[in-house]
This record gives sequence, structure tokens and C-alpha cells, in this order.
Amino acid sequence: NLSVPGEHNRNNAQLIVALGNVMKLNGDNIREGLRNFKGTWRRQEYMGRHFNMECYDDYAHHPSEIKATLQAFKELVKNKGVESGTGEKKVLAAFMPHLYSRTKLLLNEFAESFSDADEVILLPIYAAREVQDTSISSEMLAEKIKGKGKAVKLVKDIDEFKDYMQSRNNEGFVLVTMGAGDIYKAYK
Repeated sequence: NLSVPGEHNRNNAQLIVALGNVMKLNGDNIREGLRNFKGTWRRQEYMGRHFNMECYDDYAHHPSEIKATLQAFKELVKNKGVESGTGEKKVLAAFMPHLYSRTKLLLNEFAESFSDADEVILLPIYAAREVQDTSISSEMLAEKIKGKGKAVKLVKDIDEFKDYMQSRNNEGFVLVTMGAGDIYKAYK
């Protein structure tokens, strides 16, 4: 019984139980700890209601992390929709790619990682320690994601992202912001 969604979290919990058993820890304490675990900073972190929807933030910045995070949220909204009787909500993923080199190297994997998102919003690449590389861009990633049949919106910065989110009808969506950059500032 976990309060955090996703197969990757269930797998981690199973590993904790197995490790606890090997270490001969009290099984009841292990299960209670797992039941009470609410997550960590920037990992499926609930940010409250913003833009007329439930919002979460995640540090996911690699295709496998994005895929696992979005799978977890697709599961979460499906379960919440069924429980509330309102029908399934949609997952809106806002992603700030991290590093030109990573985006270029894993471009196809990034495009495939958004399969569980109903819509994708892309911000510019967060360069961090790298100098700008004009041979890769969020626009290029957007074209690859569109090629997978996803609706994609490009925004130029966090302020434009916030304005865009305020301007649309977000009823029926859950927002997941993702990236190792400063996308979490969208909630400030």
C-alpha cells in the first residue's frame, strides 16, 4: 500500500522489503514506513492547485525517468478518475530538456518517452554548464514528438509557460512539470 504511484515505486518498495528481511528488520515497521512514505523533493512532488488543475513536479531529465514518471501519472489519473466517477483525466507534461549534449544524443528516446502524456509543452533547453549548441533545440525535439502523434506546444520561457497555462481551459488535466532545470519555478 503505497501513497506514491508507479511501477518503479512498487519495485523500489519490494526491494526495501527484501533488504529489510535480509537484515532481519521488523516487517510491520517496514510496511508502516512504506505506507507513510509521501515521496521526496522534486520526485512526483505535489505542488497544489495551479492553473485550475492539480500540479506535480519531477526532476525527470532522462528518457527512462520521463517514461516512468508519466506512466505513474497515467496510472494515478486513471485511478483518481475512476474513484471520483468523473472519468479519466489527461496528463499534461511540461518538459525543460537538460543539456544540449543529452538532448542531441537521446533525441529519439526523448521523443518516445512521452507516450503516456496526452499533451506536451516544451521549454528551451536548460544549458547548465554547456555553451549553446545550435545543432539541437527544443524545436527539433518538438518535431520528433509530433511525429509520434502527440500535441506539442513550444514556449520561450517560464513566464510564457505560465501565461499560456493561465490562458487555456485546463479542466480535466493533471500537470506534471519535469526537468533538472528551474521549471519548478513555474509554481512561484
